[in-house]
Amino acid sequence: WQGQFTIQLIREFHPKIVHAIDPWIPYYDDKIFNPNVSEMGAKVMPELNKIPNVNVIAQKSEEVYHRFSDNYFDFLYLDGLHTYDQLSLELKLYWQSTVHNS
Repeated sequence: WQGQFTIQLIREFHPKIVHAIDPWIPYYDDKIFNPNVSEMGAKVMPELNKIPNVNVIAQKSEEVYHRFSDNYFDFLYLDGLHTYDQLSLELKLYWQSTVHNS
């Protein structure tokens, strides 16, 4: 929530690099309208940018997946729009970029 879980993952797993991909724009899903996402992003991005191994990408995940080569990620945490359709799309887009034997 509000970037804290990303920070917790970094502290727990000590990854070489973290790509925090989130457009931080207001969204709708089946049950939730969250108009304050932009404000959260304005608070979270500076905090994440202070961490040397974090690369903040303020875009939609489906707009940037092509930047990552096959087998690039050994850990992938998707925390997006929280809808079945969006998660299915993200899994499909990032599948090739994820190592499957680690």
